[in-house]
Amino acid sequence: MNSKTLFVSAVLALGACSGASSQRSVKTAPDSSSTSLEHRANTSSVTRVAGGSMRTPLIAGIALNDKTTLQREWITVRDTVLPIDFVGTPGIATTYKPGGEYSSGTYEYGTKFRLTVKDSITAFEVRFVVFDVWGDPVRTLSETEIEDVPVGSSHDFEPQWNLYSENEASEYYASIAFVARVRTKNGKVYVANMDPILTEAAKFSRKFTAADLEPRAPTRP
Repeated sequence: MNSKTLFVSAVLALGACSGASSQRSVKTAPDSSSTSLEHRANTSSVTRVAGGSMRTPLIAGIALNDKTTLQREWITVRDTVLPIDFVGTPGIATTYKPGGEYSSGTYEYGTKFRLTVKDSITAFEVRFVVFDVWGDPVRTLSETEIEDVPVGSSHDFEPQWNLYSENEASEYYASIAFVARVRTKNGKVYVANMDPILTEAAKFSRKFTAADLEPRAPTRP
């Protein structure tokens, strides 16, 4: 074999080694749109109930949306993998609190729900995705409770959130409830399966994305 042939063989061998090394070192950049919620096999079920009238009582027999017969939709996505579960199908309602002598009245989102516990837990987060009458996502409400809850027990909760716009109170139509995260006494953290929740949300809005599942601070009008 002459020197020219040896040189070409060495160059080809070096290129092959370099290519293999480059392939081993390539790493996929993280998806900036991903959330803390998991993609995995579907272990979820969905329940639905009528959430009551879209009317919100005010004062002296006056009501917001007083001429409507529309009933709100309450949807709950429950994941059997999680060590905590809803009893029934909770949803979001709107209430009005009259103002005092020096303040105006305010609207609030509110809910009442009961959770049963299959393992001793120390914290959990529940979320409610809120949609308006047009099917557009409005807000994702979040409630985090940090307390020791023993296995086999059930607890009632009644969180509320400020609602800064009468238009938002008027147009609110449906909510999707789910347990987002759970921390057990032994330190294990469970997170929700995102895909079934996104499937339900897409029935209201094709524009809905995983980012819409994350709670955000409301913007005052």
